[in-house]
Amino acid sequence: MDVSILTLLKTILQSLFAGFGIIIPIISLIKTSKLNAIRAKELFILQAVHAVRIGGIIYILLCLPDLYSTYMSTGANVDLGSGTGASVGVSYPEHYLLLLYYPPIMCLLLTQLFWIKKLYIKKFSLIVLSLFLLILPSPQFIMWVIMIPQKFIPSQWQQQPGNTLLRLWLDMVVFFFFIIILMVISGKFKNLREN
Repeated sequence: MDVSILTLLKTILQSLFAGFGIIIPIISLIKTSKLNAIRAKELFILQAVHAVRIGGIIYILLCLPDLYSTYMSTGANVDLGSGTGASVGVSYPEHYLLLLYYPPIMCLLLTQLFWIKKLYIKKFSLIVLSLFLLILPSPQFIMWVIMIPQKFIPSQWQQQPGNTLLRLWLDMVVFFFFIIILMVISGKFKNLREN
């Protein structure tokens, strides 16, 4: 597969996870007495949970080539064909390795928790897991963890809040349309409209 296609797929899946972390807690907290609205809400949440479960597996599979190539270049013994057993090693800062390895592994762990029915049926655990999926794999969280042992240096915390808000808005839009498209493709949206 082309590198740009892999990058696009990984970006869409990251948006799926972030959108899930924003929209699902909001939808879970919405109270309504209309039967159709309750069914639509439950169907949307269930479809989103299915998408996130499978998305976590696909995301780690898309990240494996990068993880493997980085692992091999960090000093693993690789025979270069000369028969000497010489190793090729590139030293990366541990922060770079943390930024590379932590998000896909954390996404996989959190998304696979949704296979446990009790965790996504109960509102509180669904909201907590959704927020964890939004916060824990994010680069901002990792940078915050990296900065804890160091002294607070304001220049290292400079971020443009407009870019972050735009990114979160796009994540929500991608997530919402992705789930609606899945509902239409699976025929569940049609069944909901008929009842």
